[in-house]
Amino acid sequence: MYTVDTSVWVNGVDTHEAGHEISRACLALLGQQGHQFMLPTLVLAEIAGAISRTRSNATLADTFAAQVAALPNVTLIPLDEALAH
Repeated sequence: MYTVDTSVWVNGVDTHEAGHEISRACLALLGQQGHQFMLPTLVLAEIAGAISRTRSNATLADTFAAQVAALPNVTLIPLDEALAH
C-alpha cells in the first residue's frame, strides 16, 4: 500500500509542471501493478485547491479530485484528529 502526496497527483495531471512525466509514469506504473493507495480524505480538497489555483478552473479541479477518489485502487481514510497527529 502507498500513500502518495497531493503534490504528486497534481504534478501528474498538470502538463505545465516540471517533472510531470515522471509523476504520471509513477502513478500509472503503481496502478498497473495493482498497488493500493491509502489516501486521507484531505487529499481531495488539496488536489482541487491546487488545480483551481493554478488553472483557475473549479470544474477541472472538482473533476480530477472526483476521478482520483473513484479509482478502484484508492481507499480514502477519514482524517480525524488522531490520524492527523
